[in-house]
Amino acid sequence: MRNTDRRGGLHAASGFLALAPEWLRRRIMPKSNGRDAPGPSVKKPEMYEELRDKGMSKEKAARISNAKAAGEKPSKKGGKAPPYEEWTKADLYDQAQKIGIDGRSKMNKKQLIAALRDH
Repeated sequence: MRNTDRRGGLHAASGFLALAPEWLRRRIMPKSNGRDAPGPSVKKPEMYEELRDKGMSKEKAARISNAKAAGEKPSKKGGKAPPYEEWTKADLYDQAQKIGIDGRSKMNKKQLIAALRDH
């Protein structure tokens, strides 16, 4: 007997997904938390999901999880640059432009700092 639903379609348990490549399974059946599964470039998907649950951006969570997978230790503290509060608004805007923060032209200095820290 085939595993079908009432409309005659195959269930996921019928073996179709078991034979499909992993990228296709992720596309067909995303994570149940409402977010799409991370792409194939994420080396530690479990850590990525934990970091996303803590509120980190996709880029930041991917960077940290990939660094851990490579055996590196991501630093908790930034480099030698002064804190954002000491930067000029023009410097903050340039940094936001470099990393692609949307809506930066309408942000004040405080909003630019928050956006850069959340990215």
